[in-house]
Amino acid sequence: MDKEYQHKTIRKECSDEQTLISHRMTWLLMTQAFLFTTFAISLANGAVKQFWVFTFIVVPLLGCFVAVAILRAIKAAITTLDFWHQQESNFLEDNTEYKPLDRSGRGEKVHWLSMRFPQLMPVTLISTWLFLAIFGLVQGWLNILPQLP
Repeated sequence: MDKEYQHKTIRKECSDEQTLISHRMTWLLMTQAFLFTTFAISLANGAVKQFWVFTFIVVPLLGCFVAVAILRAIKAAITTLDFWHQQESNFLEDNTEYKPLDRSGRGEKVHWLSMRFPQLMPVTLISTWLFLAIFGLVQGWLNILPQLP
């Protein structure tokens, strides 16, 4: 196999995986925006008294489910990207005529840091949904307690 073709193929695979991560982050943020809007509307129009199960259980569970699913997809893409980075490192070790821009190890740290946000954002959203669900259920429970005989 031609070395130039092999190197371009490895770089393209890395680029494709980064694009997948970007698209998955876009999906995550779009779906969460719609879910937070649904949550806010159900709180604002007073329907929370009649549909509290929808507001404080269904919407947060759906938000958590979407975030977990996309987190798994992002982690899979990061694993694949790490594989292709390893393939690139092996290629560069075997073919010294292809000099990378940075051999100081800084690239690995930058890659590690850049992959933190796509992994932490779903976790943050899951935590937010769980907080809202627990807060809503506690508030509902406190409103029900005074009405009991």
